[in-house]
Amino acid sequence: MRKFLLLVVMLSLVAVSAPLQAQEAYNAPVVPSLSGRVRQIYLAGQRMGNRADVFAEVGDSITITREFMWNIGVGGLHLDTYTNLQPVVDFFTRSHNSFEWKGLAARSGWTSFNVLDPNAAPDEICAPEENPLVCELRILHPSIALIMIGTNDAMFGIPADQYRQNLRAIVQTCIDKGVIPVLSTIPDNFTSPETGQRVHEINAIIISVAREYSIPLWNYWLALQSLPNKGISGDSIHPSSPPNGEAGIFTPEGLGHGYNVRNLTGLQVLDAIWRGAMY
Repeated sequence: MRKFLLLVVMLSLVAVSAPLQAQEAYNAPVVPSLSGRVRQIYLAGQRMGNRADVFAEVGDSITITREFMWNIGVGGLHLDTYTNLQPVVDFFTRSHNSFEWKGLAARSGWTSFNVLDPNAAPDEICAPEENPLVCELRILHPSIALIMIGTNDAMFGIPADQYRQNLRAIVQTCIDKGVIPVLSTIPDNFTSPETGQRVHEINAIIISVAREYSIPLWNYWLALQSLPNKGISGDSIHPSSPPNGEAGIFTPEGLGHGYNVRNLTGLQVLDAIWRGAMY
């Protein structure tokens, strides 16, 4: 077994450097097992006309960057020993290249509120009452939404109850549209001790909401714990990436960077859903 995968498995079995109240929640695996609810959402979406081979992205600067997924869609993918993931790459580039698509539901600096704010949706594309998420789902008709939002909520001091309310609204919007919401935990943040603690609070909410709705949880935070500086770059906020920006390289050296690990585990999550619910 590859060193990276072995470390992920080991981390899922031991306590990690998080507050006691978060440790149990953080034992969730990086790549989720799927409930029957996931297939129900998928089938409902197919009846609504959603496109099986399309996924959407929801989030902030950690998502809108080209270092997330983009390399996979533009020829920058090197699977190394993860060749079992080539079929899922082929599937999600079949009719629409979701990997290179950067849509309306992710922007730099966004909190969970912005995803739901009609004032944040572009007037020339979206209806007046549409928020960025609703607009993106209408335009794209995806089957899956990869959601990672909360870093700026942690940094800007958004109250926990408000964040939970916003996250539940994001999830419910996706379900109502027949889109499988995948909730990702957020990475560590070293801008201040207070923000670092808030990351654990935010992640506990993410894990709780995923369990509440029986939807896939992508435990990205856990996947980063064995990396240098826990996969965080010198700015203390964003995941690290290779100097050349080649975040689609899944060699042992490449997987020493936070964005490469995000892209690998993201493909693994997509593969699990594709094989486990989209048949």
